[in-house]
Amino acid sequence: MIDYSIKRKCLVCGKEFTIDHPRRKFCSDPCRIEHNKQWEKKHNVAKRLRAKQRAWEVKKQLMESLGGKCVTCKNKDLRVLEFAHKDSNNKHPRLKKREKMNQLTKWKLLEKEAKKGLVVLKCTNCHRIETHEEFWSNDVV
Repeated sequence: MIDYSIKRKCLVCGKEFTIDHPRRKFCSDPCRIEHNKQWEKKHNVAKRLRAKQRAWEVKKQLMESLGGKCVTCKNKDLRVLEFAHKDSNNKHPRLKKREKMNQLTKWKLLEKEAKKGLVVLKCTNCHRIETHEEFWSNDVV
């Protein structure tokens, strides 16, 4: 049961208020909204969202430049398409090591490799089957 006599200080304005819920931290909705705005600004939420959107646009353009469909089964759903290297030994060193990098950098590297003709589009299933056959050809499925 909640003890409604407990008082707290609002995290935004410092005003003392009586809690009506054990996790309440703000005296009013305007204070809660102000706190959320400050948090989003501090953590660069809008900037990260814009970067993610830019990276998706570059990825989409790259997919469209490679034909926009799986080279094996002709699936056109961009959500399931992946970039597959024709020869896994010809990958850029940073991609080969799976080095941690931001999405935009990764798409730019793939774009360079696509211009050289080293990359094709495959749907997830076709890519997995090809990779399995390449590395595990002796195993029974």
